[in-house]
Amino acid sequence: MKKLFVAIRRGNNDEVKAILTNKPKLLSCTAKQPPKKDDGQSLLQVSLKTGNFEIAEYLLDMGADVNFIEKESCNEWLAPVLHDAIRALIFNCQTMEKDADKFDRVYKIFNKMLTLGADPNAVDSYGNTCLGRAIMDAKQMIDHPFFEGKSSWAGEGLDDIGRDLVLTQIRSVFQALIDAGANINSSNSQRESAVYDIKNSRLESFNLF
Repeated sequence: MKKLFVAIRRGNNDEVKAILTNKPKLLSCTAKQPPKKDDGQSLLQVSLKTGNFEIAEYLLDMGADVNFIEKESCNEWLAPVLHDAIRALIFNCQTMEKDADKFDRVYKIFNKMLTLGADPNAVDSYGNTCLGRAIMDAKQMIDHPFFEGKSSWAGEGLDDIGRDLVLTQIRSVFQALIDAGANINSSNSQRESAVYDIKNSRLESFNLF
């Protein structure tokens, strides 16, 4: 089992597929630390976290659980796998990744998860909804120096066209969640609603939803 997660992290995709072909029951296995950050997580979660999107697609085709959340872990933060897809999607916006095809590929994975029944209102152990997760990650992208047009050792900042593309990409994430049934007014004992979070994060002017 450990070998399977190591292969995903290393991008040894033929090995991953061979193992699962021989032992399909391992599709539902979970990781054990080390590393601590993977403890209790599913194959799909680790593939999304590590950017191994070929395997993420393969796992969905194999029938991976799109509503998985860790049941046992040494970590306090337990999150639905859809949250991992949201993070992978937003962090592959044009702000961080110059290859727009990468965003499109992850979006197809994200959209397929929703089509397969992933809960758009799924909540993590800190009370963050899918929309709340997307807002936090969107703020990181919008606050990134590249988004503001500032250059650094990593390259030149975005121009107006680049910023428009990033916002279009981010808005598509929110729209997909809302179309799937995510409630912008839903709150819980730990977190306020997405409407509140947008205002509190000073993101209203970007019209994310």
